[in-house]
Amino acid sequence: MITLLYPTHITMAVQFEQPIGDAILYNGKYYSVCEPTPQAQSLAIGQLSDELKKQSYQIVYHYEPR
Repeated sequence: MITLLYPTHITMAVQFEQPIGDAILYNGKYYSVCEPTPQAQSLAIGQLSDELKKQSYQIVYHYEPR
């Protein structure tokens, strides 16, 4: 799991066996966005809101089980 920090929002992405949607490459692995916050538009796994697609983000947390 990684946490993505945008200027006005925070969300997460998780690693699946096969990436879903527009996956994010981080440390050689692909993560699919899983938006936990209700949004104006209905988002499936692997989708970002149109607003966030235009913004830059920072990865502020990374968790990988041992």
